[in-house]
Amino acid sequence: MKKLVILFTFILIISFVSAISVDYKIIGNKVLVEADFGNVNNFKLRIPYDISIFELDSEYDIVNMKDYKILKVNSSSDLRFSYVTETMIDISKTKNFFIINNYFPESVDIRLFLPENGVLMKDYSLIFPDADEITTDGRRVILEWKNFDKEEIVVAYEKVQEEIILNINLL
Repeated sequence: MKKLVILFTFILIISFVSAISVDYKIIGNKVLVEADFGNVNNFKLRIPYDISIFELDSEYDIVNMKDYKILKVNSSSDLRFSYVTETMIDISKTKNFFIINNYFPESVDIRLFLPENGVLMKDYSLIFPDADEITTDGRRVILEWKNFDKEEIVVAYEKVQEEIILNINLL
């Protein structure tokens, strides 16, 4: 009986754990954002002012502010949305930066997919805060943060020339 009570308590706790996840996929000078917030009520989230190709299956409102927008959803049992933005990428002559500020209502699991020709910088490796995991799918470098609740993420990366990639593949 005691084991049954412990098992029931464990299952109950797991059912309340948040499964919020957001993927950021860098494609050229833009970022495809794919978010899964699950069950929500009175949801509000600050999103970039320059969003395009916005997709969401629930009823929603977008309120334009001066430097950003607010996404509002009254209720959804499976809130998933995506959009494209340029504001998360800062490009200098030799460095590329991915930068997001945390406007999420609670902690979230985040995955960042660098572009296919993107690599972490050798001499100037900047990943803030440190990623929980860095992997690859064979084409892209993927950085992951679990239960992210910090103020921002900053990642410096560089693009490898296509000639170099072709030469590596021929070896």
